[in-house]
This record gives sequence, C-alpha cells and structure tokens, in this order.
Amino acid sequence: KAAMRNYKEAQYACPDNDNFHQGYIHYKIACQFQHVAEVELAVNHFKEAISHFNKSNNKLYKINCFVSIGEISRESNPDTAFKYINEGLRQAQANNDTYHIFASYTNLAGYYFYQNMHEKSLENSLKAIKNSKITLDNNYAFYYACESYLALNKIDSAQHIQSLMPIPRSLVDSMQVYRCLAEIAQYKGDNKSYLTFSEIADSLSNS
Repeated sequence: KAAMRNYKEAQYACPDNDNFHQGYIHYKIACQFQHVAEVELAVNHFKEAISHFNKSNNKLYKINCFVSIGEISRESNPDTAFKYINEGLRQAQANNDTYHIFASYTNLAGYYFYQNMHEKSLENSLKAIKNSKITLDNNYAFYYACESYLALNKIDSAQHIQSLMPIPRSLVDSMQVYRCLAEIAQYKGDNKSYLTFSEIADSLSNS
C-alpha cells in the first residue's frame, strides 16, 4: 500500500511530457498488481507503459512489458498472451536482447503447456533451458519440460530434467519441484512417494 501511494504521488508530480518516467511509473504499478495476481489491472498498466515507452523510444522496458503481459495472461486470456509473447520475442530478437528472447521461449512453453500442446511446450522450454545460466531467474522452463515429457510418456527424460532443476528460490519454485517429483513417482507406481510429494506441493501452493 505504501509503494502504491508513492507511485500515485509520483504520477501527479511527473510532467505530462516526461514519457519515460510516466511509462516507468505505470510499469511499476503494473508490477505491484502482478505481484498480487490482479491480472487485468496489471495488463492495463503495462499497456499504458508501452504507450509511453514508445514515445520515449525505450526499447528495454517496452519489451519487458510485452513479455510480462504474455506471461500473466497465459491462463486467463491465451489469445492475448500468444500475441504479446510473440511480439515480445520479435522485438527482443530485433534488439539482440538475450534475456528477453529466452524469457519469451519460457512464456511460449507455458502457453503451449496450458493448451495441452506438449511437444511445442517441450520444444520451447528446452530452448530456454539450454541458455538458463545467463537468462532465466526461475524454474518454469524446467517445470514445463518435465511435465511435458511426462505427458509424452518419456519418464527417463522427465527424471533427467527434474535432476537439473536449480535450487528453489521461491515457494513457486519449491512447489514445482515437488509436483514433478510427485508425478514421476506416480508414473513409476510409487504411490507412497506420490502422496508424500503431493502433500508437500499442496502445502507450498497454499502458503
């Protein structure tokens, strides 16, 4: 609440023609809404930020906004997500923006995963994983790859990807690790481990 108050005060203080800071304020407000899963409000502010960043010709933050809209819209509005993910990828490639190129591949993997298009999800997640040391700051690509391998009945490959998952740095990362472990156990017929790992994943998901 304090952060949002300060951003609103910054909006009032910022000159109308200062498009970079107007865009940056909308960007930060969008991040606040994204953090509390207010997807529609976050998307609206990211779009406002894009408009200002176009006027100030700031490519980095504009690409970040496209990527962010794609990421948070995958489940609620997949058509919008697909459009923004691909535009973010196109602009990132045009600017040799390595981080956002592979963040976009992770987003595409998520898009295809939620559409049950597991081969395409796997293709994109493996592109991101290949470059994970310099481009990724979460485990989503590993999660999508592991789950997609399982959906394609490739248990050995799923286990290999799970073994490569980085050390969790958030509750979501930890939940994904245990979800993968649970489903691998289920595929192997190890019901005891499946129940144990599922309970841990559920407890993390509800934290």
